[in-house]
Amino acid sequence: MTRHTHLHPAAACEVCELESPVRFNPETGMMVTEQDWYADQHYHQRALAGALQRLAGRGVVCGLRPSAHPNPDCRDRYVVISPGVAIDCCGRQIVVPESETLDLEAFPAVQALAEEEPGDDDDDDDDDEEPPLHDLLICISHAECPTDYLPVIYDDCGCQDGRTAPSRILERWCFDILVDPEIPPSGAVRPRIDDAGAINIAHALDLAIDADAGRLYVLTADDPAQVFVVDAGSEAVLGAVALGRTASGLALAPDGAELYVFAADAADPAGADGSLLVLDSSSPAQLATGVVREGAVPGSAGAEAVLAVASDGRVALALLA
Repeated sequence: MTRHTHLHPAAACEVCELESPVRFNPETGMMVTEQDWYADQHYHQRALAGALQRLAGRGVVCGLRPSAHPNPDCRDRYVVISPGVAIDCCGRQIVVPESETLDLEAFPAVQALAEEEPGDDDDDDDDDEEPPLHDLLICISHAECPTDYLPVIYDDCGCQDGRTAPSRILERWCFDILVDPEIPPSGAVRPRIDDAGAINIAHALDLAIDADAGRLYVLTADDPAQVFVVDAGSEAVLGAVALGRTASGLALAPDGAELYVFAADAADPAGADGSLLVLDSSSPAQLATGVVREGAVPGSAGAEAVLAVASDGRVALALLA
């Protein structure tokens, strides 16, 4: 079913302006007017919208996915939007309970785009050229629809007889389309995994990456007493540094000059505390010299560890019992 919703956009955002909340406090026998009812609803609306705006942020909560029209003959003009929920920049909920079919040609931006396309009076040499492609951004906004009009018995001005006013406000939505918009980069982290190749080291336990030097440091379950050094560009194993004891975690200093490794005690892995080993990773030659210093980690007997290094060089170590 194709539906067109022509509504008035909601009022400007008030939640962005901080103010002390004022709550309606009725008493028996108190005269209550529409201003009081408005104040009561305003309090709860601002409380909910403020919480959603500041805690959840704006965007699509669920659904609202565009899809092609089920009829292939209509797919060049119509787009189907699935039911869903969104939150606008003011924290207002936008609830679309059923699918919407959008007629793209009904939007002014698309109409203007069609008028700009070359017509039949252009050169015949351009007849075989494909029309340019455009990006269409479908937007949704909060809207309010006054409904259920009832007679107004008392009118302040007393100038109109038989005046009616809406007794309900139906919260709806409006769709719009932008053509070739400039979309600012999102602040959210969107990781992407690319299959760039495989390193010939099996059963890796932990690794650290030195992006500036182009090296990887890898611990494996098959031989946890060594740290393998890998060239990130060629994926070739450059060598291994013997630790003389079983390691379970490693981390690299922010400047890449030191490599930190947690290893169990060589003589009594289960009964004695492990140690934090420090290797000079400033160059392959320095790394080959092995451990340059170490320190015992109290309470780490029989445990494995996860290491991390802060931007200021401090080392954090979490023991896994």
